Amino acid sequence: MGRTPGDIERELADLASVDRQFGDRAISDAQRLSPSPDGPYEFPATDPFDADFPLFAVPAAPERMRQRVKRALRVKGASVRKVAGMTAFVPASCILSADIERLLGESPQCAGADLVYGDSVHYLLNKAGDATFQLRPGWSPERLRAHCYLGHVVLASDQLVEAAGGARFLKRLEPHDRALRLAEHATRVERIAGLVYASVGGAAHPAAEPEAVRGHCLRTGIRAECTMGSQADVVEVCRVVEGSPSVAVIIPTRGTTSIVRGKQRVLVVEAIRSLVLHPSQARLEFFVVADSETPPEVLDELRTMEGIALTVIPYDKPFNFAEKINIGSLHTDADYLLLMNDDTEVLDAGTVDRMLAYFGDDSVGQVGPMLLFEDGSVQSAGHLLNPAPFDLYRGYPPNLRGGDDILHVAREVSSVIAAFSLVRADLFRDVGGLSTVFPRDYNDVDFALKLGAIDKKTIFTPYVRCLHFESKTRVAVPESDAVNLLGRRWRHVIENDPYGNPWLQRHEFVWKAAVPTSTALNDAFGCDAEWDGREWGVLNERDDRNLHRTMYFPKWVRFPG
Repeated sequence: MGRTPGDIERELADLASVDRQFGDRAISDAQRLSPSPDGPYEFPATDPFDADFPLFAVPAAPERMRQRVKRALRVKGASVRKVAGMTAFVPASCILSADIERLLGESPQCAGADLVYGDSVHYLLNKAGDATFQLRPGWSPERLRAHCYLGHVVLASDQLVEAAGGARFLKRLEPHDRALRLAEHATRVERIAGLVYASVGGAAHPAAEPEAVRGHCLRTGIRAECTMGSQADVVEVCRVVEGSPSVAVIIPTRGTTSIVRGKQRVLVVEAIRSLVLHPSQARLEFFVVADSETPPEVLDELRTMEGIALTVIPYDKPFNFAEKINIGSLHTDADYLLLMNDDTEVLDAGTVDRMLAYFGDDSVGQVGPMLLFEDGSVQSAGHLLNPAPFDLYRGYPPNLRGGDDILHVAREVSSVIAAFSLVRADLFRDVGGLSTVFPRDYNDVDFALKLGAIDKKTIFTPYVRCLHFESKTRVAVPESDAVNLLGRRWRHVIENDPYGNPWLQRHEFVWKAAVPTSTALNDAFGCDAEWDGREWGVLNERDDRNLHRTMYFPKWVRFPG
């Protein structure tokens, strides 16, 4: 591009200026929405189980609830009820809470919404009277395509009902089809963080309907192949990438050599080869930002790699991952930026194309894949801000279903790891790039939240997988300065993740209700596991029991098969 070092320094300063503006606005919003005590910010400590966990207001005797099971076998479709000026679609197998109007009234975010859903409880037909809770995340249209995570019961405004085909038509549809049609016309969708309905003995969530999703894609102009998932009851929506966009792959490195699968390798060289191995419709160019201590032989090997456009950019400053990425971004006019750690490896054909395809939705700003450790276990399935940023299901098998099939659905998330993420280049500049005030920790979280501040989404997709050769046993301890700054800017978001749920067990990296039951644990993993009760008891006595509880789970749980 012909930029001089002086040009790069000026443009770095411009990015930093934009970032400061975003930071100042975020700090102002945090002070207004979530006042914090004086002193440095720390992630708030909480009890592992919430004493105020919601109860379901039963509108009928238990025997009447059990009769719903028999009715559900005979009655198809849903009944229609008027609730606080909205139309509630309630299948025969479900019972609406007696407190539904109070729940609506106590959910100010629902004022003016034309489509509303909420959490639910599902009573099991066993002597113990166990129950499973479906705690639903905030509005995620990408996830709704995969399965009806809104649940069986939804409430819609009269105007929305008419736009989607009318109550008589909608009540005959399966819940997934009904929810998709309503969402297509909705202007605002909101969630009630409370138990809106209950069922007895039935499925905890509606069946995924591939035909309904195909119809939805046709109506909304999404070019995609829709098939049932192989490991979960979800619809995989494989979008088609349009055209041949340009992608700049930015890889910071110091030329590290490591042992992988018993063989020594230069990480950055093999990372590039793994990406080039899988052809793409995109036009790829590589920008390697190399520290001054990078061995000369590694630089020579990079410069002589055949068949690719590759530029080596020297970097001789103290370590700052964010600045290295920003510098790389200023050497290209590509449409997209692929941020790639040198210790990653692409596993799947079509990786770049499948990620690019999500940008057919103009509201998408960033896409991240499923990251796996070298042994194949999950490193990250997107971030959950709970309230510290946790890598969902870190250390667990990727074939687990997870809470409500969370490991098998593409979905909106608040953040993904920048070790491998694809970003629209114009939006990267619009938000000031990665913030250099986060040189090591949380620059990816801060970046994704800046995108959210301009109404651009971050998507996690399990349909793309990459290895990340980070140590599985290393527990990252973020620097207190980074925690303080993240909290000052974003505590109003990280303490209330829009894609989390207020009734999740805090300081966890699995999707688990804040109740101390084996049923809740099984729900978190999507299977009936075997638990060691003695280890559970010991864990409850630990001084750090409020933090990283599930970090210890692999030591005392056995999964079926």
